[in-house]
Amino acid sequence: MRRVLTVLACAALVLTGCGTPRDPEVTFYSAGKTIRFTPTFYCDDARGEQNCGQRAEPATMKVPPGQPVQISVPGQLAAGRWVVTFTYVDASESQVVGEQSKDILGRGEDYTYTVTVPDKADQITQIAVQEIAAVVLDDGSLAPRGAWVVDVVA
Repeated sequence: MRRVLTVLACAALVLTGCGTPRDPEVTFYSAGKTIRFTPTFYCDDARGEQNCGQRAEPATMKVPPGQPVQISVPGQLAAGRWVVTFTYVDASESQVVGEQSKDILGRGEDYTYTVTVPDKADQITQIAVQEIAAVVLDDGSLAPRGAWVVDVVA
């Protein structure tokens, strides 16, 4: 009987997926449309050293010029550290690197961030959410553990 219970318990774990960790999903929302996806790049460990690699192609999202994009991260990311970077094309059709989130987000306090452009004619072209690993690189920069990249089209 004990063996039967053990087999049933293991089968339940396999069927429910509880035995395998899943890559976290980040949600992007703009102009009435929502997309949610797993990382384009990710490392299995918090130090950003194990099983790192490309997991998927960047997602694509349709966003009209001038519209903001709201980002929502799960508790797993919010408990750590993360940043947002983006690019946009301005009215003169120049590619501009948008200002990165001023502070490192997270630490259990930040679950959302909104990307905005200065002018209603500006078009966001790409957004990246980066989860920061628990290490600092030799040049003093923060190592990414994962990235969720969205290519934006008008």
